[in-house]
Amino acid sequence: MNNRPDLKATVRELSKLIIEIDGTIHDNQKEYDSLRRYILNNLGYKIIRFRNEDILNDINKVIKKLESYL
Repeated sequence: MNNRPDLKATVRELSKLIIEIDGTIHDNQKEYDSLRRYILNNLGYKIIRFRNEDILNDINKVIKKLESYL
């Protein structure tokens, strides 16, 4: 038995996954982020965003969100 988690997503799906961790700078560039997200979604990319606070304060919630995608 190994310690690797089983991944349900294919390599192709994972190659279209973008994981972003946003700091406070993103509060001031919502228009840019919205346009960028629109373009990437239309190219077939899935973007999952987390705030710095989520990573630091509630990593279990972050992991659950990632697992639900995979």
